[in-house]
Amino acid sequence: MNENLNFDLLKQDVEKEVREKGFENLYYALFDEDSNLPWAIHLYYKNNKFLVNSRDDRSYIIGKSWEFENYEEAKHFFIKKMETFVQLNRLEIQTGHPPYYPSPLWDEKEDYPKMRDESKERSELLLAIQELGYESLRYSIFNDHSPREWETRIEYNPELEVYEVYSTMDRASTNGKDSYQNFQEARSRFIEILENVVFINRYYVDEGIGAEYSSPLWDKSMNDIENMKCIVEQEIKKRHFESLQYVLFDENKNFPWAFHLFYRDGKFMINGRDDRSYVMGNTIEFTRFEDAKIAFLERLEHFVKSNQLKVRIGKKPYYSSPLWDNEKAD
Repeated sequence: MNENLNFDLLKQDVEKEVREKGFENLYYALFDEDSNLPWAIHLYYKNNKFLVNSRDDRSYIIGKSWEFENYEEAKHFFIKKMETFVQLNRLEIQTGHPPYYPSPLWDEKEDYPKMRDESKERSELLLAIQELGYESLRYSIFNDHSPREWETRIEYNPELEVYEVYSTMDRASTNGKDSYQNFQEARSRFIEILENVVFINRYYVDEGIGAEYSSPLWDKSMNDIENMKCIVEQEIKKRHFESLQYVLFDENKNFPWAFHLFYRDGKFMINGRDDRSYVMGNTIEFTRFEDAKIAFLERLEHFVKSNQLKVRIGKKPYYSSPLWDNEKAD
């Protein structure tokens, strides 16, 4: 149980093993699940189990999390993950690709081969755009078309052997370019600019300023209910909450135990329903869709945690869902 574990001692034990392997300069996090270290390998304790997983450049979990009841098994697997990661980066360099980050365990004077797999890089960028729901934004990947107004672009300059990331303004004018030798760094900057575009244009719309161009991510024609439903559904899919009972923009629908998000009298509203679809507690009102969406998703997250706890202490959940059905009772 958690109260019998001394995490400081466990951390020292793992650090000792890491030093013996010569892995001190790898990115990793010990017993700190929420550490935002890009490309880190994590070992932590949660729900009476030791978990090991890897993170991407934005500290999101890659693949599955491996669970262990025994600390020694978790530590052994964690070290094996490090060994595999070292081998992977050495192979990346041998095949002409840059490693995930610099390390003397694989660096060759930081002079990485300049061979590129542009189709792989393009696919990676398009996948990131799709996952974020940014398909409606204006962007260009490796000069797939000539510059347009208000566009985010990533290009490769073969003469300088660098990636260039920049934005255009009105009349496709530019105001400087960011240069990167490493694709992953260029990719992160490209996605960051797209995220900023969404934030800025939503601010413009909220303040009554004209947006740079039209997109369902910020248009006031988002009074179009279908656009707002798509945005919320996308966030629900990101969190794997599809199995929850919820209703979007259909206030009068009878669905037991559902959370409702709807629009009425110029306001967005959120409430929960009981087994007969009667409103439980207060109906919370918002003037901005973005605020309502965040609050709605937080309610879903709390509901999942509540039912997981119910199952763990032997109580019956409100309804069946794979999000908590496999929880083990304490």
